[in-house]
Amino acid sequence: MKIDLCYALYAAVLEDCSLFELCGDDVSFIRQLCITVKHAYFLPGTNIVTAGDTGLALYIVYRGNVSSFVVEHMKLKVDGAFIVSESFGKHGVLVYDQFYNKTYRAETHVEVLTLAQEDILTLISDFPNFSDTLETITLETVHIKDGMETLFDYNRRMNSAKLNRQKQFATQNMKRQSDDH
Repeated sequence: MKIDLCYALYAAVLEDCSLFELCGDDVSFIRQLCITVKHAYFLPGTNIVTAGDTGLALYIVYRGNVSSFVVEHMKLKVDGAFIVSESFGKHGVLVYDQFYNKTYRAETHVEVLTLAQEDILTLISDFPNFSDTLETITLETVHIKDGMETLFDYNRRMNSAKLNRQKQFATQNMKRQSDDH
């Protein structure tokens, strides 16, 4: 019942978001995305994210208008604007262990859908088409510097380490069993 309610509330906005539009035909993905996102409300003039905050979530505008700012000559300068179905905060969350490089402020009464980094990791593991699409978007839109690790690289590294531990455990069990006989 809850998943149906979340789907009814959020599906149209999420399907229109450029990060998810190529996955819009996959109803199971969209349903999982709808139940995974969190809803938040911000008053006009409130910072949703401040530059320098740890990148923990991706944001999709559900209602209202959001502006982004960068610091230039010790002052905030408007850098962009976001409306319904547009996402922001990609750099902070899609590059592992990074910070947001912009401040995002609610210009009107704003509602956003947030997708936590840990939830993105789960979604890219469970939905390979989404993973491929989001990795392509990340590589095309986020400036990756030497030494930075994308969320996808991090996920592959963690999965590889997990597989190695599983193989090691299986080998140890087989050795124990052969020693017992």
